[in-house]
Amino acid sequence: MSAVCRGTNPTRAVILLALAALLLGLPAVSQAAQIENYDLTGLWNFQVSDSGDSSFDGPHMVVIEQFGAYYKARELNGFAFAISEDPTTDALIVINRYDTPTDAFIQFELHDISDGSGTGYAFKNITDGPKYRGMCSASRTNFSIQNYDSDYALLIPHLTGSDTFWTSYLTVANNTNDSQAAGYRLILYDDKGLEALNQTYSLAARMTAVHTLSTLAPSATWGRMEMLQRGLEAKLTFENQGGGLSQFALSLFTKPNMAFNFSNNFPGYVVWKGIALTNTKAEAVQVTLRAVKNGITVAQKTIILESRQRIVGTSETWFPDLDPTDFDAILATSYQGQLTGLAISGDYSGRNFISAASAFAPYY
Repeated sequence: MSAVCRGTNPTRAVILLALAALLLGLPAVSQAAQIENYDLTGLWNFQVSDSGDSSFDGPHMVVIEQFGAYYKARELNGFAFAISEDPTTDALIVINRYDTPTDAFIQFELHDISDGSGTGYAFKNITDGPKYRGMCSASRTNFSIQNYDSDYALLIPHLTGSDTFWTSYLTVANNTNDSQAAGYRLILYDDKGLEALNQTYSLAARMTAVHTLSTLAPSATWGRMEMLQRGLEAKLTFENQGGGLSQFALSLFTKPNMAFNFSNNFPGYVVWKGIALTNTKAEAVQVTLRAVKNGITVAQKTIILESRQRIVGTSETWFPDLDPTDFDAILATSYQGQLTGLAISGDYSGRNFISAASAFAPYY
């Protein structure tokens, strides 16, 4: 669910959780709102009443967490919200989300929540359907991230395992403040979805740690980094013996639909294309893979991803009749999956393009 909160105290920070992801539902850096004067972190209960829709009335649990100087929000164990700033209004906090399965846009507006509670309005708009407005009250129920959401973790979508041509590194930085240590837990899984590593670490303020994951757990194929305190940042790095290097920041969020977009402007370097796709759920999920060229599906295959399973391979694994030039993206679609992954392409000398898959909407 989504929410919007509006404040009246002229000295408070202005925060807007915006509509940037209204249609796409994409978690992105631009969706993080910078907070200056208030600590809004914790688990919030947005209680809706008198909206006219009994399915909308009731509690909506929302996680608000800080990463460095920025806040992000998401439904408890669920979807991310859009976040941005709007200095033209007196809104204290605005959270909203386009709910693809129900075809509804939901938003809460609250007043005076600097003390950890507030009142305001809740909205539910159904596309080409009814619009509801109800009362909304909010209260913060928990301040400790590890106590209320064990799934609040940065995702490591793919690891190279025992392939000695590649080395995988995780770089963790503690941006909390100048004095506070921060803890995190690394959980890495093998190709059967079983734990290959479960280790807790503590990182001093403003310090950086580098973990060689290929050495820590040679059998690991993917993983997660659970954050026990706020303010941690993590990046995944791949290095190959041919001199190739790729690094990107890890994401908090999974999505039921993932797009693997390839680097198509370098034909001399991209002679094969592949994906690493991970099911982070503790249950099997059905996924449809579609090879797409200029927005048109040219091939399609449905597969089953088992519990916490990662699959990896070149396009021939699923589309043996296609040449890499026959498509420019692979789309992975599920109904209620929690997917993450990487788009991987390159040549046979060890030069590779590696990028995180991105979410897309609507469902197909």
